[in-house]
Amino acid sequence: MAAHEGRKLYRGAKYEVNITPAGTSFPWIHVYRRRYRDGPLEEIGTLDYRRPFAHEQIARALGEMILSDCQITRDFRRNLPA
Repeated sequence: MAAHEGRKLYRGAKYEVNITPAGTSFPWIHVYRRRYRDGPLEEIGTLDYRRPFAHEQIARALGEMILSDCQITRDFRRNLPA
């Protein structure tokens, strides 16, 4: 999956987090990082949001990025799985 595909949960200067589009065989949250400003995005991890306690994993994984990076997108809360 290319970094630009999927719904963006978070996009900052160094990190981008996307959710795989609904209906695909792998419903994952993909975490990408840039080594330098305007550099290419590299995937550094995935989270399966169907697993128990996934919301806690997502919060921990995103927490550091959000605190050290740019503003979270307005869609963040709306796009998290129920």
